[in-house]
Amino acid sequence: MSSTDKLSNTMNHLQKVLVRQTQAGTEHNTEEYAIFAEPGMAEKWRQDKSIVLADVVGSFKVFKDCNKKMVEPSDEELERVFGTKDRDAVVRRILETGEIQGELHTL
Repeated sequence: MSSTDKLSNTMNHLQKVLVRQTQAGTEHNTEEYAIFAEPGMAEKWRQDKSIVLADVVGSFKVFKDCNKKMVEPSDEELERVFGTKDRDAVVRRILETGEIQGELHTL
């Protein structure tokens, strides 16, 4: 089963992990980036980083909250905000520093 199929099959049971990034040189322009993790797995991964990321996240997609609509940021935007366009590295960073929110029942 591909990660896309896994995400489709479990969309009703994921947790949002959110990180807020303030743009350099501003205090008020904050952007929110999120990934979606299997319930309880983000906390477990934080305690045991030997857990395979594919078992933690629904997919390796990163989303940006844009006017209450989730969109995927470009590689250039990821590079500007996170210092890398490597989505695995961005997912790890969001898992490490993001706010783990409650279980989602719909996306």
